[in-house]
Amino acid sequence: MFPIHSDSLTKSFWKHILHSGEETGVRKIAKDMALRLSNPETLSLAIASANKQTDNARWHSPGIAQGDAGLALLCGQMDECFPDTEWDKYAHSAIVRTSSLIEYGYNAIGLFVGLSGLTYTTVYLSRNGLRYKKLLVALDEILLPQLSTQCAKFISAGSYITVGGWDVISGLSGASRYLIARNNYPTVRLVLDKVLECLVILTEDFNGLPRWFTPPELSPGESMQEMYPQGSLNCGMAHGIPGPLAALSLAKIHGIEVEGQEAAIRKIADWLLSHRLDDKYGMNWPSAIAVKNIGTQQSPQYIQTTEGTRHAHTGWCYGPCGVAIALWHAGVALNDENYKDKAIAIMRSVFARSISERGLFNPGMCHGFAGQLQIAMRFYNNTGLPEFADESRRLVQVLMEKYYDPNTLLGFQSQDGKGNKIDQAGLLDGSPGVILALLAASTDVEPKWDQIFMLS
Repeated sequence: MFPIHSDSLTKSFWKHILHSGEETGVRKIAKDMALRLSNPETLSLAIASANKQTDNARWHSPGIAQGDAGLALLCGQMDECFPDTEWDKYAHSAIVRTSSLIEYGYNAIGLFVGLSGLTYTTVYLSRNGLRYKKLLVALDEILLPQLSTQCAKFISAGSYITVGGWDVISGLSGASRYLIARNNYPTVRLVLDKVLECLVILTEDFNGLPRWFTPPELSPGESMQEMYPQGSLNCGMAHGIPGPLAALSLAKIHGIEVEGQEAAIRKIADWLLSHRLDDKYGMNWPSAIAVKNIGTQQSPQYIQTTEGTRHAHTGWCYGPCGVAIALWHAGVALNDENYKDKAIAIMRSVFARSISERGLFNPGMCHGFAGQLQIAMRFYNNTGLPEFADESRRLVQVLMEKYYDPNTLLGFQSQDGKGNKIDQAGLLDGSPGVILALLAASTDVEPKWDQIFMLS
């Protein structure tokens, strides 16, 4: 048993992790880099540079991942940390810039790449619904019917559901986080209940496998089809079953429950714990679990993925960190100390690795050290265990010493699979996400923005 803040995910609190005197320099760097991003000329230059540096940096203004919605979220948090400055104006400019591009017929529902993310950001900036009332009504008029349509398709599918329909990045799990944040509105709550019902359905069995199984014909891309020729079960927070686990658990923590929800939470949590691939450091998970015997008279069987755990990834999107935070939420939702204890043990296994053994090569939130830092800080604030504060300080040091370069456009450069350095202005992979994590490390302002990463 560990000392736990019993209402840690419903109560507003935050304690930064830096020692006295250290926070000033980190805050200054965060402010300086945020100012660069708020400069239209610097932002335009960064977007143009990223397009030349890699093929995977397309700017999409309405998106949180790589768009103005993400910058609005950053500026909103800057305003929380440094009130009576210009940050609220910067946030307003960004949200107006991106919302003006939305028209009826825009059908991306995702949290990071669609309307759920833009609407979440607008709620975040609304100061408890006092501002942006007309904009929120307009966005809901577009988003909510599309979510209802998605749910209807989900329910009628009758078999396996494509990952993009239910994951955190572009599917219902991510969309649920916006709906939870605004569930006191009856029209929103009605859609949220439908979304939760779909996530419960996702845990049902079909032909010997759960409905979140991805057959090869639904695999996203040729590389996945090659690695998993008979299909797979994704174990990552971004595109796998920890996302629905977190969504269902967070809804229950906020007092929102549909039939079968508690059983679904326990079913997913137990599946993850019984299908891990431990190593010398402790509990671990691959990106996905492969299967065999599909299309034969034999029952499907799980097999170790070709990826194995030789190059374990410990970022937010894939690996044990995402599983840990989802299990933590399950433990809080069900008042289950075993899930909480397992979550803490998982994070200890991550931090038993040296920095070079963690499989991270970026500073950013998605698959970099900022994401691991934010999770570590959440565990510190949720449990009060000083070891998580110690590890968080270590990760701040990694970001400062290994990745911070004031001579680059945005202070922190990401790296693609080919080793190209990128001046990434997007929140998911780039400098804004690093800045947000550094603000959380150096101020006592709760980083409620990490709700989009299902951390709270």
